[in-house]
Amino acid sequence: MSNIMNVEEIRSVSRFGLSLVTVVFKESVPTLEARQLINEQIQTVAGEIPQELGTPEMMPITTGLGEIYQYVLKVDEKHRNDYDAMELRTIQDWIVRRQLSGIPGIVEINSFGGYLKQYEIAIDPEIIAALQLTIGDVFEALSNNNQNTGASYIEKKGRAYYIRSEGMITKTKDIEKIVVANRNGMPVHISDIGKVDFGAPKRFGAMTMDGEGICCCRRGDM
Repeated sequence: MSNIMNVEEIRSVSRFGLSLVTVVFKESVPTLEARQLINEQIQTVAGEIPQELGTPEMMPITTGLGEIYQYVLKVDEKHRNDYDAMELRTIQDWIVRRQLSGIPGIVEINSFGGYLKQYEIAIDPEIIAALQLTIGDVFEALSNNNQNTGASYIEKKGRAYYIRSEGMITKTKDIEKIVVANRNGMPVHISDIGKVDFGAPKRFGAMTMDGEGICCCRRGDM
């Protein structure tokens, strides 16, 4: 970043699992131009960073004072038992958030509360040890069996038929059927070495209104 023109100061803070670099430009440099210069440098070094350390990215054009609106997802009394905190968070992240992101002037939608849905596998260490498997084998099997792939095409009677393989996981049963390895001519499935279920990362804080999670929008500081 030190090679970028019109940079006045560079600060960095590193913690376990996180590194933050702040680049201060001269006042005369437009915000979008500064972000373009930073993005070019990020793209240059991204390939040099080991994959397990994550991918560098820029923070959105906003500040802590840019919050303009807060809202809560609620369920009417008739359907209250049909939606738990995890389901509401999923609706917020995949439906409501995406629709609000198209509003002019809104640069970021932050989600708070609820439980972020994750597919979790509770592996039995004694079983994988007996089968001479490792956690890396499980990761590799999950990665190889959770992707869509494209192939070539078939020409028939003047038409071209493109080949595509859809292999994205959509439910826990799909994960349970993934083959990790073969032992003595028998396939070892995920269901043979552990239990698949929904889970959520641990929460270290909360923002609530009457005990319910809040989401907020931030305006773009241009």
